[in-house]
Amino acid sequence: SALSAAQIKERLQALDARLNFSSSAGFLNANLEFPAANTQAVLELLAQLLVDSKFTQSAFERNQRAMLATVQNIKADTTSVASNTLDRSYRPKSLYSDGDPREVREFTQSEALIRQASAEALRAYWQRFGAAQVGELVLMGPVALAPVQAQLQTLWGEWASKEKHAPWVAEHAVPQADKSTAILVADKANASYLGRIAVAMNETDADYPALFLGVQILS
Repeated sequence: SALSAAQIKERLQALDARLNFSSSAGFLNANLEFPAANTQAVLELLAQLLVDSKFTQSAFERNQRAMLATVQNIKADTTSVASNTLDRSYRPKSLYSDGDPREVREFTQSEALIRQASAEALRAYWQRFGAAQVGELVLMGPVALAPVQAQLQTLWGEWASKEKHAPWVAEHAVPQADKSTAILVADKANASYLGRIAVAMNETDADYPALFLGVQILS
């Protein structure tokens, strides 16, 4: 955006709003909390940040350093190491082509890719894929839906991607046999254990809602 980080912070404070972004393969999530009376102004600010993103070199480098620091921390965390090892056993590199974001990489590979990234490449990516053609909106609170839909159509109606949208489908390897792996994490006295049971099912299966509910209750 044309706004600096300080200006964005000031705008959010003036609107009594909190904004967090998160992302995964094929998705960008914006989580906003704000007074209902400020809905229009908050959505205008969000549109400005997304549609007019500049990805300046200074902001990119700041976030790049933060991501590298995060990788360093999780490399020494037993739960993170266990989770990464388990995920890689079910989603190995052999399932995906080079560069596929669904591939689960070792931490050293992720660290190398973060170091190779550039603000220029990020800008090019956003110009190619950034869009609001496909998405979901969830509103909670005393906010009328129709005016919000009309505003979003005005703000984002012509914000289209140069690429055709296609949903990401995560592929999982079929386990051939029971397997266990033990990994030693240096200078750690504690231990973490993770396990997974493979079930031949996806979100379209008739039994999926019941299984999902059961998992939520157990966790």
